[in-house]
Amino acid sequence: MDMVSDIWFGQTSDIYKKLVVAEQKVDALSAQNTSNRDPELFTILARLKDAKDAPYVRDEILRTVARARSEAVPSAQLADAKMAARYGFLRTLDNTNAIASILAQFVHYRRSYATLNNAYRLYEGLTPASMRAAAARYFTDPNLVVVTLSNGALPAAVATQPKLSSLVSAGGNRNAVNSAADSARKALEQKIAKSIKGSMGGAPATLPDFDVTMQKSQLPQLEIKLAFVNAGSAYDPAGKEGLAALTAAMIADAAVQNAEDLTTNEINAALYPWAGSFGGRADKELTTFTGRIHKDNWHPFLHITLDQLVRPGFREEDFKRLKESQLTTLTQDLRSNNEEELGKERLQANVFAGTAYAHPALGTVEGITAITLDDVKRFAAEHYTRANVMIGLSGDVPEDLPLVMRATLAGLPASGAPAARVAVTGARPSGLNVEIIRKDTRSTAISFGLPITVRRGSRDFAALSVARSWLGEHRQGGKLFDRIREIRGMNYGDYAYIEAFPRGMFQFFPDANTPRSAQLFEVWIRPVVPENAHMALRIATRELQQLIDSGMTQTDFENTRNYLMKNAYVMTQTQDQQLGYALDSKWYGTPEFTSYMRDALGRLTVADVNAAIRRHLSATDLSVVMITKDAEGLKNALVSDAFSPMKYDGEKPAELLAEDKVIGARKLGVQAANVRITPVEEVFRR
Repeated sequence: MDMVSDIWFGQTSDIYKKLVVAEQKVDALSAQNTSNRDPELFTILARLKDAKDAPYVRDEILRTVARARSEAVPSAQLADAKMAARYGFLRTLDNTNAIASILAQFVHYRRSYATLNNAYRLYEGLTPASMRAAAARYFTDPNLVVVTLSNGALPAAVATQPKLSSLVSAGGNRNAVNSAADSARKALEQKIAKSIKGSMGGAPATLPDFDVTMQKSQLPQLEIKLAFVNAGSAYDPAGKEGLAALTAAMIADAAVQNAEDLTTNEINAALYPWAGSFGGRADKELTTFTGRIHKDNWHPFLHITLDQLVRPGFREEDFKRLKESQLTTLTQDLRSNNEEELGKERLQANVFAGTAYAHPALGTVEGITAITLDDVKRFAAEHYTRANVMIGLSGDVPEDLPLVMRATLAGLPASGAPAARVAVTGARPSGLNVEIIRKDTRSTAISFGLPITVRRGSRDFAALSVARSWLGEHRQGGKLFDRIREIRGMNYGDYAYIEAFPRGMFQFFPDANTPRSAQLFEVWIRPVVPENAHMALRIATRELQQLIDSGMTQTDFENTRNYLMKNAYVMTQTQDQQLGYALDSKWYGTPEFTSYMRDALGRLTVADVNAAIRRHLSATDLSVVMITKDAEGLKNALVSDAFSPMKYDGEKPAELLAEDKVIGARKLGVQAANVRITPVEEVFRR
């Protein structure tokens, strides 16, 4: 069933190519098999762009399910899937934590790591007939549950579900199907070979030098990073916010215009059996492309992916698909579905209002809508240049790889030295400046902070790192966590940051390759029930004020510093993190990250930390973003400084109840003129 998932519903499947790439009715399609001991679900998920297509998409999915029951997949396709499973497994084994976690997924079945080898022997022994038999066993009408979720009306046809037996196709002659699949695979291999030959033939006699960071190791999995400075969202033209992100997508997830003109589907088909991946991400100042491949297949992989960068296809159909996807990610994934990340992004925008950081990397609704394909071509030509690129290589890098890379990247536009970095300075608020985002949501999300002049490499960076960790280490706890969640049970998490941490709710450690010229101190209070939102803000600012007034104790300082000394290694445990942090260190002009942090922490004293806290932090001059349903009620409570009562479901100590009375009456001094209410539909609209 794992193979059924990959072959029938993966990125190289017929239905993916039809619904996502060709017809563009769906922007997300996936299937997942279970690996638990107990019975669970085989789940197929599709996200539609238009609710009217729900019956059509559902029936296409069910038709594919029916095909899996009745048709034997081509042998060549199954061989590709087996290879992808092996290479995909190998790419995860780059650190001890990952190895232990993967072993745990297997050894609980037989209390032996031999279970893992046995599982892959089973994969290798699969046949088209055994896959069809498994699909027929589990893909039945009595087993089938279809759920369609929409925030608007659905077509009436959704209520009438066809039987799988009515969707069975003839299947065709088995030998003919196998022959067609083999021919398609051979044609693609020949196309790639011609593409490689054409690429090498166009290389100049004198190859340019590039800025290369090499992390040679015994890992057979190779990691390749191409980080372009001065190419992030801070360089989006006015009115085209989101251009950097869309340009990155048009490189990493679109066609190639080379001697053979590889399409998106052909690129996916080529990379699939190698479990190779190539992705791009634009942050504020850096756009980074990351390729991952086993060293067995580095040569064709490098030509395919670097051609995506050097010879992008810039096809109109890719542009339409990716532009719509980016708009959906902004309006649905961020604005509609994720209050915590939305609050953090809005806080960034407010703190850096009027600067190049004043919009998220995704852009704005009007900005994305206004982008044209010519804008994308122009941005790529101006920013993806030889002078702007930093290269990182990690793993058991073959001797010829850097030469092939230099020859291919010679096709990038030539330019002089990189342009100067953007000048970004945040405006420190006077008092509490509050934006309340009105949204139909069950909870309230809170983010607050202020700009700081400290960044990696600054004198006070290590000192503020200690203060930040003590106050609220991401997903680990801290003072805020203890006072808001542990003692009072008010919410899930309460964390503090001195560096941007995009996608924080999805991971334990920050992504590398998000370096920024300007940072902010921020506190993230993950959702509280609306009636406790005012109190949560009072508790958090009170704890911050006490830290500023009293500082850290020697014991707290030593414990936190010792934790961070070790955590520097945990933050850089994976191959991707090690290479990413190395490029970031080059961008910041600092030594290797772990040695830089450990040396700086080792020289610190508690007096240094407390002095840095007083220099840079404030509990009274803050920008605050709160996302809630009753925006007017929350505004009235803040402006009136009304008492914040606490109600608990169980018994609490008398000391805590007495403290609640004191904090609940604590004056925040929020002025009506400093509170604005914004409907969520207007957030990042322009």
